[in-house]
Amino acid sequence: GLAYWALGVPFSVFLGALSALLSLVPIGGTALVWGPVAAYLVWTGPIWKGIVMIGIGIGLVGLMDNLLKPFLVGSKADLPVLFLFFASLGGLAYFGFIGLFLGPILLGIAVAVFQIYRENYQAQAGLLVKAESGHPKEPGNPIMK
Repeated sequence: GLAYWALGVPFSVFLGALSALLSLVPIGGTALVWGPVAAYLVWTGPIWKGIVMIGIGIGLVGLMDNLLKPFLVGSKADLPVLFLFFASLGGLAYFGFIGLFLGPILLGIAVAVFQIYRENYQAQAGLLVKAESGHPKEPGNPIMK
């Protein structure tokens, strides 16, 4: 929002809030806002303002998306981005601002608990199947006698 204001873009507060919201969208994200704003600046005013907007969008915002987001969300979260998006929105709605971070953390914990449960359940089921399967033509098998 500050870059929009500094470059004289109308509705800079609204565009800043929209950029913050769209930063959660994995494909396109903030470029869906700063791209058209840069085009607007090129067509309506000095071209250098549009070039500066493109530089800020690609350089600063792109840098934050590619370097900071993996640290905040976790580069090895092994969670689909869409789930992280909805976890962030749900956390924001339920817990407020801290929910942007707490939602994905709680989702990660829930997924980890589910995976541990599933692995243990499958391991127990696998042991039961191995114990019952045996070899059908084995002479000591009580089922085939």
